[in-house]
Amino acid sequence: MKLKPAITISPGPRGCLKLKFDFRFEQLREQLKEQCLAVWEPREKAWIVGEDFFLKVRELAEAVGLTVQAHSALGTGQSTGEINLPNDMYPFQRAGVSNALMLRSYMLSFDTGLGKSRTALEVIKQIGQGLILIVAPASVQYNWESEINKWGIVADVRILDTGKKIEELFDDGAAGSLILITSWSLLHKLESRLKPNIIIFDELHYAAGRESQRSRAALELRQANPEAVILGLTATPILSEVEDLWHQLHLLYPNRFGSYWNFIKRYCLTEENQWGGLDVLGLRHDTAEELRERVSAISLRVTKEEVKHLLPAFTARPIYVTAEKKVLKELTAEFDGLPEHKQQLDNFVSKAGSLKVLEATEHAVEVHKSGQSKVCILTYFRATADALAEEFQARELKFTHVDGSWSPSERKKQLDIAREQSPFLIATMSSIAEGIDLTAFNHVIFAELYWQPSLMTQVMGRFHRLNGKMPVSNDFLILKGTLDEIIARTLLRRAHDAKQIIAQSTADKALSENLKQPEQSHAEALAELRLAAKSMEQDEYL
Repeated sequence: MKLKPAITISPGPRGCLKLKFDFRFEQLREQLKEQCLAVWEPREKAWIVGEDFFLKVRELAEAVGLTVQAHSALGTGQSTGEINLPNDMYPFQRAGVSNALMLRSYMLSFDTGLGKSRTALEVIKQIGQGLILIVAPASVQYNWESEINKWGIVADVRILDTGKKIEELFDDGAAGSLILITSWSLLHKLESRLKPNIIIFDELHYAAGRESQRSRAALELRQANPEAVILGLTATPILSEVEDLWHQLHLLYPNRFGSYWNFIKRYCLTEENQWGGLDVLGLRHDTAEELRERVSAISLRVTKEEVKHLLPAFTARPIYVTAEKKVLKELTAEFDGLPEHKQQLDNFVSKAGSLKVLEATEHAVEVHKSGQSKVCILTYFRATADALAEEFQARELKFTHVDGSWSPSERKKQLDIAREQSPFLIATMSSIAEGIDLTAFNHVIFAELYWQPSLMTQVMGRFHRLNGKMPVSNDFLILKGTLDEIIARTLLRRAHDAKQIIAQSTADKALSENLKQPEQSHAEALAELRLAAKSMEQDEYL
């Protein structure tokens, strides 16, 4: 009796399945590549797919007449058993710890201010001794040291903030129970010489960019110890476009989500460009639910909307401002064409910001007088922040001013002063976007509307946090009749794509609900902003 051809399915690398079948089943091979993002692994002589595609693989194999031979351990799951967690942890934080211990590669995607670092540090406490590495933006390395002390972790903590300190570490021998904290920019100096048993990637979205030095270094480090527990922390896994997500998923599970281009073809709208390559236009809506389910299987998303009963009130509104007719006409004429490059868009944001300095100052003063609120005015460009500082000085107003050029220690010192003594804070968005608590300020004015939603939502999260006591108001100053209004539409489109996969945060919702421009037609938006044109062709919801 002739045996029926079979496909064997067995456990593969973490979070993956290993498939073996006769190479002559070409149709199945192509279907697995297209629908399950299968990748050929020559060392195993097998195809590798994410374990969440188990049922799909079975369906495709049976459809072409193959007998499915599955390993008995598949689908049995694991259990971490009982774990003792502090009583003051919120239920979602406890779930994050439990899931991370079970899956061992996990993304904590809590909104800013909901305790990602506290949850990650509890994972460290549960695992106990060993070599632990925390990779974070340079500006928050010392914040991590404070958090470690705050939550009662007793360990030898070393901050590797220079290349010299990294070399000294290896000269001394990186062994025993250590917590090492370094920055994304220095990660490449660690290479694969370090083999931690726990790695925490803070602001995981820094791993975006397949060819970036930090992305390659992070992957090398992650692969140096395949058994390490990996935690990725980010409030904004989709920085700008959907394809940003692949880099982070690939770092957590190098084999589970397929190659970059297979991922793009499966989940993104694409169009061939004039050089024969592909331009990514946005999210494919027919596979969006599949991607959402796959991401949710290895991550925990918690939005402020879901835990709003634990938070102070949050409001946001657009405030339309104008400028002298002559100046406005010149600005409109200068940017009447279609922006070809990021630099052109940045130039507009900067020039529009300079025209809003007086409006922003007067609005801040009015807000402070009317409600005795502590007010923070935010800009994207340092030049605009400097102009605001000059205006405040001319009016003899008491304020604190910080920007990204300051060292982390000096910035921390100035922000401590601002919290305690200053009615006004003038800051660039990048200088306060990560790892900083600004709940002392309850009214925020965006003097510049930048076109990347993730930055703006991160910044809003600095003021609206679990430990906040006062309602938080956000005002977006929009220069009427200019590209400012079109940037708002781009923010809306990107926020919409992101929420199809990652649940929408309170800040994203604020952008979506308050930056709409219903009186402007779709075609008019396309005519004014080439940067968003191709993507916006799919935006039926605008």
